Amino acid sequence: DPEALRLPAAAKGRPEASLTVPAKAPGSIRVMSYNVLKNEPAKNPGPFSRMIQVIKPDVILFQEWDTDDATARAWFTAVVSGETKWHARAGEGGDVLIVSTHPIRPLLTEPVRAEGATNPVRFVSGVVSTPMGDVAVGSVHLKCCGTVGSSEDKRRIAEATAIRHAMESALGATSTPLRVIAGDLNLVGSSTPLEVLSSKLDFDGSSLSPVEAEILGDPAVFTWFNTAERFPPGRLDYILFSDSTATAVNSFIVDTRRLNQKALAAMGLDRNDSAASDHMPLVVDLKPR
Repeated sequence: DPEALRLPAAAKGRPEASLTVPAKAPGSIRVMSYNVLKNEPAKNPGPFSRMIQVIKPDVILFQEWDTDDATARAWFTAVVSGETKWHARAGEGGDVLIVSTHPIRPLLTEPVRAEGATNPVRFVSGVVSTPMGDVAVGSVHLKCCGTVGSSEDKRRIAEATAIRHAMESALGATSTPLRVIAGDLNLVGSSTPLEVLSSKLDFDGSSLSPVEAEILGDPAVFTWFNTAERFPPGRLDYILFSDSTATAVNSFIVDTRRLNQKALAAMGLDRNDSAASDHMPLVVDLKPR
């Protein structure tokens, strides 16, 4: 039989937050992972420059920035700060990049190749010499798209497997205890790539741990958002770290669209800075033990 219902009034949207990017925790290393959408910093540098200057990361692990070491260093010198000596290491497979205010030396000496693939995996690694000690890092961009069990999902698993084997071998030959692998894992299928990638890479032989971070001003954990797509917001970006040798003391995702004008003005950010990419920067402060 027909029934009549009286619905409550629609809830208003979440109020804009009066929050600013927290200062780096004392004695820690600030790491940021950022997919910058098809070389956007070269075409639209302003939003990325402002974000980097506000967050002040020690190490940045980029995806979708296809450049070389010299060009990346020149961009940072010209756009972010000419008073800082920048260091960069680009991946052989293109698309991935490590940038730091501290020296970077190579970790893997050969490109990583997944079984059956022609092109190298989008992965670059290095050891960054920070005042808090050396940290072995890797920036990764796994295959996109697909569903559980699809060819794309199987490709992600193969890529993650190849990276883990290569890093396990390289890290076994170094005494660097602090390890970080971060980037766009494109987990739209199974979680197996995440599990494989993190396995056995901690200094104590256990798995790396994913950083748990929420968006500033919103208790949500998604890192990708595109109003032009039919897909809902998703958590595609991860930072994996060695929790046997470091503690995550600060972690957050920055979406300028969630912050009020007073907070944005205090940081020197624009409301649409986060719209420069469909991914948002994921940040953690790691304090070595």
